[in-house]
Amino acid sequence: MKESKTTYSYLIEHMQHPSFQKIWDNAFDFVKKLPAELSDELHESLNRGVDVLDSEPLLQMYIYAFGKMHNAKLQYAFSNMNERVINNKQIEIIDYGCGQGLASICYHDFIMEHNPDQQISRITLIEPSPLALSRAELLCSCFYPNTEIIAINKTFDNLTSDDIKVSSDVPILHLLSNILDVDSYNLNHLIDIVKEISGKNNEYIIVSPIQNATRIQRLKTFASNIGCSLYYEKYMDKRQLDKERDWTCAVLLCTNTTQQEIIESDCEKILEETKAILDNKKQDLNSTCCKELLSKLQVCAELGNKRCQNMLGIWHEVGIGTEKNYQKALEWYQKAAEQGYSAALVNIGNLYCFEEGVEKDYNIAFRYYKMAAEQNNETAINNIASCYYRGYGVGKNIEHAIKLYTEAAMMGNVMAINSIITLFEKREGIEYFGDEQYDVFILAAQKGIISISTITRYWSNLENSRFEDSDGVQYSNDGRRLLCTNMYFNPNK
Repeated sequence: MKESKTTYSYLIEHMQHPSFQKIWDNAFDFVKKLPAELSDELHESLNRGVDVLDSEPLLQMYIYAFGKMHNAKLQYAFSNMNERVINNKQIEIIDYGCGQGLASICYHDFIMEHNPDQQISRITLIEPSPLALSRAELLCSCFYPNTEIIAINKTFDNLTSDDIKVSSDVPILHLLSNILDVDSYNLNHLIDIVKEISGKNNEYIIVSPIQNATRIQRLKTFASNIGCSLYYEKYMDKRQLDKERDWTCAVLLCTNTTQQEIIESDCEKILEETKAILDNKKQDLNSTCCKELLSKLQVCAELGNKRCQNMLGIWHEVGIGTEKNYQKALEWYQKAAEQGYSAALVNIGNLYCFEEGVEKDYNIAFRYYKMAAEQNNETAINNIASCYYRGYGVGKNIEHAIKLYTEAAMMGNVMAINSIITLFEKREGIEYFGDEQYDVFILAAQKGIISISTITRYWSNLENSRFEDSDGVQYSNDGRRLLCTNMYFNPNK
């Protein structure tokens, strides 16, 4: 049961902007008011933090004596987690041997700095000491006011998988702070339970002092038997974690997310950052930020991510973070194209169409556009339409051009929409305009490209020998672009 109606709970419940430091300051104030002999006696009773805490003064002394060491170890561990965990919109936490909930408190401080929008839907606290558990409930309810807190008052040996409720579709953060090295329980039993409750996405944060080889082996045994990959392992001697402290520290981080899933998650984040740079017209393309991001993009491309390969080609073509290099652009487009990525096929076609780094060849350009169009790439369909209009790489055919422009336009391609409008205004292929093209005009109105009144005027005069002036047509920010110049690279599709 959560601690309530005590002086301590009153202070905690009315704490503004809770943090580990405020909890430690409270413990510090308590300890410093004690006579030296009593303070030493309490500290000795902790037995290096291993024994179960069974009195309120011991709870405060534990925070005072070991809290900062816990926090330093955990913050170091959290800082080396996969960014995928930090970036998750929602997670659950299981805090094993939680004591007063220090690991969960420390995670709160960390995530508030790195992703304050992350939702912690549930925290499960497992602790044999009723007194420590009630305080953990109090503290976690203060630090996570919108989170479901579940308290399990059991030893690990008495724990069953039925005691722990987890969501199958929510990533789980398992916190094992200063607990796996304790040899007073059956480690294999705990391993079996953890394996039973593990969901689809699990991250294990294991921290411990370094006392002897036997105890460290318990950490390794756990990590190697829960069906996960150990992706980070660090052992720090005295004054390595903190130059002013004799703290030792072992950190093991495990995940059941595959390496490929981790790579894909990291690449997706980098891809979004590169898109933002590409879309920012005011960005200094040779900034340090762009150069660093180019290096990350290169890594993802070399790992075989086709979208990153295509984007790397774009960066070389545009000259972001590097000098323009059409040959490198073509090489990366080809790597993505070999994986069937339609946007890369379009971009290769553009190089040949506009003679950028390669000899102009409309036949090759048309061939690449056609391969991309077969995957319903709207940009490719628009570009093929332009080829038919101009006779680039294929016989000139205005009827087929209008058909393909219409198809691309109804997929939302703004360039194709503008081409249909322009052809109509110029009365080119007007004999091929019908209901389908009228639908393009309606779509253009919905997108704010043209006004309804203009559509009415245009189509009411369809049978006249002369079209009225086109004043009043409301074009998009892209303006009216004609035909082959509609071809552009598309990093998204």
